[in-house]
Amino acid sequence: MSIFHHDKVVPAQAATLDSPMVKAKVREAYDRGRLEERRRHHGAPMLTFLLVLVAAVGAVTLYYSFRQGSFMGGGAAIDTKIAQVSTNAAPAIVNTADKAGALAQKAGQKLQSQGQAIQQDAAANTAPASGNSNGQ
Repeated sequence: MSIFHHDKVVPAQAATLDSPMVKAKVREAYDRGRLEERRRHHGAPMLTFLLVLVAAVGAVTLYYSFRQGSFMGGGAAIDTKIAQVSTNAAPAIVNTADKAGALAQKAGQKLQSQGQAIQQDAAANTAPASGNSNGQ
C-alpha cells in the first residue's frame, strides 16, 4: 500500500538572481540595512571636530618638541610663535573691526534714507487730490 505518490516530478520554480524582482528585493534590503545602520551609528560632528583639533595641536607640539630636542624647548618655541602672532594680529583685528563698523553705519544710513523715501511716496499716494472735487 502506497500512501505517497512520487510519480510526478515537478521542477522547482525559483527566480534567477538576474531577475528584476530579485534585484529589487536585494536593493530594498540593502537600503533598509543602510538606513538602520545610519540610525544606530549617527555621528557627532562637534565631537569629531574637537578630536581633530586636539590631534592637530598634539601633532604640532610633537613636531616642535622633536625640532627643538625637548618638550621644554618645543613649548618655548610654541610660546614665542603665539606671542608673535598675537602682536601681529591685534592691529589687524582692530583695523578690520573699524572697517566693519564703518560699513555697517553706512548701510544703516542708506536704509534709513530709503525708508524715508518710501514713507514720502506712501504719503503722496494716500493724500486726496484737492483740485478736482466738485461733488460728482
